[in-house]
Amino acid sequence: MGKTYDGIHRISFLIDGKGKIEKVFDDFKTTNHHDIVLSYLQQ
Repeated sequence: MGKTYDGIHRISFLIDGKGKIEKVFDDFKTTNHHDIVLSYLQQ
């Protein structure tokens, strides 16, 4: 059998003013990443 690959994993971190990780974004596609981040920021 051949090798099995999981694919590319993309993760983005939102860092607050104190340098702490505020939010981890790990379930997105490059086409909708900006919409997910902007939606979070508008909450």
